Amino acid sequence: MKILSMINFVFLNTLTITLITLIISGCSNLIIYSEDSRINEIKLKKDIISSYSKSLLKDPKNEQLIFDRGLARYEYGDFKGALNDFDKVFKISNDQYTLYLKASTKVEYGDYEGALFDYKKLYDLPNLKREIYHDIGLIRFHISDYSNALLNFNKVIEGGKFNYRDLLIRGYINTKLRKYKSAKKDYDKSIQLNKKDYISFNNRGVNNFKQSNFRGALDDFNRSIKLNPGNYNSFYNRALTYNKLNSIKKACRDLKKSIKLGKDVFKEEFYFICNKDLKVNNN
Repeated sequence: MKILSMINFVFLNTLTITLITLIISGCSNLIIYSEDSRINEIKLKKDIISSYSKSLLKDPKNEQLIFDRGLARYEYGDFKGALNDFDKVFKISNDQYTLYLKASTKVEYGDYEGALFDYKKLYDLPNLKREIYHDIGLIRFHISDYSNALLNFNKVIEGGKFNYRDLLIRGYINTKLRKYKSAKKDYDKSIQLNKKDYISFNNRGVNNFKQSNFRGALDDFNRSIKLNPGNYNSFYNRALTYNKLNSIKKACRDLKKSIKLGKDVFKEEFYFICNKDLKVNNN
């Protein structure tokens, strides 16, 4: 089987997407499909899985069919079923690339400990060394093991095959570890590679804010909002920056905007900053 090419097509960077979503707290640039299109896509995937299952009734030990059904189940979101199929394939072939698929699927299933156990057996895979360090780094990030997550992303980036997202994630990890100078370097490089990434500007702004560089933070949040005026986090972060710069009216304006964009939790900050200092209401 051409398992490696299958892995590259379906699995690589799925964890990155998950983490980017975490970093920006639910903001998304994903294309929104019509309800009919989504229903048809789901039905098609279910039919494909059903077709593989019927074929396997006639030939239950067909490794390729089991593997293909595992991929179909993964894409459908049935991670438990996909894991069951990949486990069967691995028992037949003892193939390390199938073990990689098992590890990746365990992450989606939420079994981080099991995924780490499998990934650690795979460090000697030359074609996937970067991806293995990358994925283990993301798992360690998910479980708040930031120091070891940083070590893994250092290896990814030192290997030379990295992109702006890798720098963005390492920057975020460095910020978590309060290594603000290192984080800024990562965000600077991330922005050099992709000047249209609003998340990098937003996160560099947060990093500047934590170092009390409020003017630098304000510039970054302005640029983030210009690139994506629908991101309530950047409005909220800019509001806190305006508050530090004693521009209370502007801070309240941005807090109202962030609430309007859908983050009711920011109302508490609004009442604290605006009602306390300006005696304004939320009308």
